[in-house]
Amino acid sequence: ADSMGRVMAIFEYSENEKDASAAREASANTPDQGWVQRVEEAGGVMGRIDHALHAFRAQMEDVRSAQQAMPVPAPRELSQRLYDKQQVMLQEVVATNEELYALFIRVVLPPALLAKLRALVDELDVAQNLLQLFTQELVYMVDGDHSDPSDHSSNCFARLMITKQPFPKTVKQNVKVWNSNEEPLLVTLLVAPKAEVQATGREVTAEVQHEAYTKNASQLGVVNKSKKLDADGTACFDDIRFPHGTRQKMVRVRFSASIHFVRVNGAMAEATLESNSSSPFIVMTNENQWETSAGALLKKEIFERRSEATWEHFANVLQVHYLRASRQNPETPKRPLSKNDLHYIHETRFRKSPVISEKDFDEFWQWFGKVLHRIRHSKPFHELWLDGFIYGFISKRRSEEILRRETPGTLLIRFSEQKAGKLAVASVKCATSMPREFTSIKHVLIEEGTSVPEYLSKKSNLAWMVRTCTEFNPSHSVEAKEHKDAVIGRFLSSSTQEDPAEGYDLDD
Repeated sequence: ADSMGRVMAIFEYSENEKDASAAREASANTPDQGWVQRVEEAGGVMGRIDHALHAFRAQMEDVRSAQQAMPVPAPRELSQRLYDKQQVMLQEVVATNEELYALFIRVVLPPALLAKLRALVDELDVAQNLLQLFTQELVYMVDGDHSDPSDHSSNCFARLMITKQPFPKTVKQNVKVWNSNEEPLLVTLLVAPKAEVQATGREVTAEVQHEAYTKNASQLGVVNKSKKLDADGTACFDDIRFPHGTRQKMVRVRFSASIHFVRVNGAMAEATLESNSSSPFIVMTNENQWETSAGALLKKEIFERRSEATWEHFANVLQVHYLRASRQNPETPKRPLSKNDLHYIHETRFRKSPVISEKDFDEFWQWFGKVLHRIRHSKPFHELWLDGFIYGFISKRRSEEILRRETPGTLLIRFSEQKAGKLAVASVKCATSMPREFTSIKHVLIEEGTSVPEYLSKKSNLAWMVRTCTEFNPSHSVEAKEHKDAVIGRFLSSSTQEDPAEGYDLDD
């Protein structure tokens, strides 16, 4: 009777544990309704702004046409009305940019909305620069020339502007900066309505600047540094390269163009226009420099103007850098950092703090930098990661909850929480004298230098790989199970042997 009671107790405990595990699974994958609402609201705001920009573009053309048709000197009453309209439009641009920035620092956004937000900000920045040119020209048309005679670019009412760029990012020495998943590097000649401006040879030229902005870095050199302006006044630097490393120091690129323009008195004049500087980048001579370089660029973008950042701001910038580092399309990535991944990072690395400090970042990057480098650098691992066969950001306890419902030989691969950049394999190992519900879960570190395919190919006791959902907001944790031979068959690698780290089982 006592023996039967113990057996019944075992099964009762097992059923309770299964129920609790299922509840935790449901809780882990139930969307935060507050977050869902905030994302929906953010999408609504961006939709409204996008719709308003259609009307704004038409207003810009009306303003341009009105200014083009205005005589010189401009009638004061007519010019005042046009000036007032331009100022209202400028205020609208500034207010809209502030509204978008507020979303960026207050809501963890899905990749599609992050990409949309960036596109909106880029268009608004161009509009702001154009309106500033319009206003300068209009004031000149009314008040005449009060510029510095030594400034040869005065009164040309043109501006060279970087309108799209793939930075900040690390780039490899003498390798094309741009890839098809990124924003191209575009430079546009913006011109006021009445201005007559022509770039000499329609050519724009790039030069490198040190991050301090004071020292010219032309000695670093630029390959394919000159491009022609197209019919729309834009030059595309899609094959620009930098032949020398920057010694893990940040640099920027700036562009210039020699122009001819017609002064109001009809005289021809010449000037050199210089663009704004790009966001920073670092030219690496080898992949070993990536972790330090990428961490410095990420930290600068988050903390350049502040000592602390909101978690939402941090998560959005991290997502953008992650997608760039893993070479994914920012609008439709195959595997973004999911909401669950970000929750795991927030909980385990920042203790759910609402604000992130520079010190917090430094500690985080010591771990995450190695993780992201592994995702980026190893082709087999990169492919397995994108396909969901590397679960990645999951705790030891949570991995056990998932695997307890699986058959012996099922495995899940996660990032070690203590050993930065290393992988742990959690697998089901059935106890012969116990019910299946009491199957033990084994955790083993993959040895340094051993690829996942090489490791699994040597483990006859491991058969089924858990595949996680790769959506940003997954409705469930486990997408499917696939046999390892179908997953790793196309990969080859080498291995070395190390002693198991503390907290992990001896490997079979």
